[in-house]
Amino acid sequence: MYFDKDALHKIISNLLSNAIKYTKPGGQISFSLTEQQANDHSIIVIEVRDNGIGIPRKEQKKLFTRF
Repeated sequence: MYFDKDALHKIISNLLSNAIKYTKPGGQISFSLTEQQANDHSIIVIEVRDNGIGIPRKEQKKLFTRF
């Protein structure tokens, strides 16, 4: 599998950090990494879920925009 190890580490760290930061004490945070088949290759799906305040819908479009 080819990927930028440093970029992947930064993305996962930021997602988990924000989940922790914006979830109230007693809240829930989950992390999953799964492999899925897509035509003739595999893809990895990374998912971070929490019950914090969330990201406003209009801001979600900016998640992977460089800043």
